[in-house]
Amino acid sequence: MVAQSAVPAARAVAVSNEVWVVTGSELVALDKERLQETARIHISGAPCSVAAEGDRVFVSGTSPLLTEASGTTHRVSRVITDTNSQCGDVHVGFSSIWVSVNEGDVVHRVPL
Repeated sequence: MVAQSAVPAARAVAVSNEVWVVTGSELVALDKERLQETARIHISGAPCSVAAEGDRVFVSGTSPLLTEASGTTHRVSRVITDTNSQCGDVHVGFSSIWVSVNEGDVVHRVPL
């Protein structure tokens, strides 16, 4: 083990310019070398999964479906809602954000 950081209620992690950890109500940014906390961003609803692309971070959740945060400003920059939001997974690829929904048999493709 090289480093560790205590992040209560950690659910998922993504790595880009920083280490991003989703908790029960927040997105926590950690310095990638020492894992020291650099920011906390409140996320509405129940966050489930996280993906990162450069300085953009994407959190899937129950409501809203998707929250985008800026790794530069450490603020929410976009929120996308859907009436069928349930915890799923989120990935970035092919110039899009891909969000699955565990209930409702739906996969969403959102432009970056």
